[in-house]
Amino acid sequence: MFIGVRGGSQAQSPFAVDSPALPIIVGGMNVVWNFVYMAGYGVAAALIMSLALGLCIKIWNWLTPIDEWEELKKGNLAVAIVTAAVIIAFGMVVSAAITPH
Repeated sequence: MFIGVRGGSQAQSPFAVDSPALPIIVGGMNVVWNFVYMAGYGVAAALIMSLALGLCIKIWNWLTPIDEWEELKKGNLAVAIVTAAVIIAFGMVVSAAITPH
């Protein structure tokens, strides 16, 4: 409850019509739904990204003449760097493809 101040003026309510907090308080469902949509995009992007990267790694292993995972277990740094570069490149392509515009 806001109590008036002597001299005829009153304290401004945070729920007043011209308050900048109005869209969050009164139209707050828009903010909540936007948050839910963005969280949904995040979950969908993570799922699509993990599936696409898994598929791309399988294709990469099929295309190359060596067994990358065996070489990684042996500590082959060159194979590790190339495999990391492939993962990052595929990730960048998939990320650009699933980003909402």
